[in-house]
Amino acid sequence: MRKRFLYLIGLLALTASVAAVAASGRAAKTPPLIGGYYDGKGVSYLLTDVSQAKDAKGLSKATGFRVNYVPKLNLAPEGALAKLYLFTNGVKGPNPFGFQANVVDSVPGEPGYSPLWRVYAVTWSKGATPKLLTSEGAILALQKAGKLTLKRTPLIKNSPIVP
Repeated sequence: MRKRFLYLIGLLALTASVAAVAASGRAAKTPPLIGGYYDGKGVSYLLTDVSQAKDAKGLSKATGFRVNYVPKLNLAPEGALAKLYLFTNGVKGPNPFGFQANVVDSVPGEPGYSPLWRVYAVTWSKGATPKLLTSEGAILALQKAGKLTLKRTPLIKNSPIVP
């Protein structure tokens, strides 16, 4: 319980720091809204921080906005993370690999929601016919059927969903 409390205090401090930088005018521009899916519907989220240096560099290039490398995100307990599914092949689209938009497992107001996302790589199996997937349920059903695989990655993203 104490760890969770300290973790939440840290997140609040990080949020206050980002707000202070933005208010000071030092922020170059507003982070772009990134489109994704939840339960068959479109969602938008911000991407500000990631846990891996190489991903910060690549995502900064892909979005045109500085994505911060924050190694302390790696200390977040797994129970504090929601899931984000990133496609590595299949339907062409806007994700950094050139495939369909990401799918998330929860949104604000749900018990499992967190702005911190553990990224799972989704890869269509050979012989499977890729199609647009817009929900975690559809992804898990196709995984169970052997049509795609999921791999837990080390990447954690700070990406709050915005209304």
